Amino acid sequence: MDKDKKVTALDGYKKKSRHNYLPATAVDIVLFRPNGEELESGPQEQKIGKGAAKYDLEWGGNWQGWQDLPHIQIPLNRLFKNSLDRDEGLQWQKYLFQAGALTEPEDLGGIFGEQSKKALQALIGTTKRTPDAWEKLYTKYGPIESLTAFQQYAWIPAVT
Repeated sequence: MDKDKKVTALDGYKKKSRHNYLPATAVDIVLFRPNGEELESGPQEQKIGKGAAKYDLEWGGNWQGWQDLPHIQIPLNRLFKNSLDRDEGLQWQKYLFQAGALTEPEDLGGIFGEQSKKALQALIGTTKRTPDAWEKLYTKYGPIESLTAFQQYAWIPAVT
């Protein structure tokens, strides 16, 4: 596997890829032989597309123009407000709401502003949404799909 191969112009920070959101909304699946050797691109990657279709995910092999055969992602229409940024903010807010650091239903809007930052600071000692901060929340409260404190609010989509 060529770890230095660049396949996107996105930097992962200012120009995020779907892989860089917390939680991520995309993954790349690389196929390997039983001996650990990476398979070259080829017809076997059609299996990735079939698996993606089974779960209503978007496959990079169906894209027009440049195709990304190992890539699958959650379609935008399954994200909160059809927005990557709002969906990411909401996932963080779910943890904060579960912990009691956010208390009003209106706090679950997906916009991670000052109130959400203060709640994150009070809960784990930082205002920054980093992988370490996510890990702390995950370790303390479990997977996002197991959280229940906000389920009575119809506008909050279930994580499936």
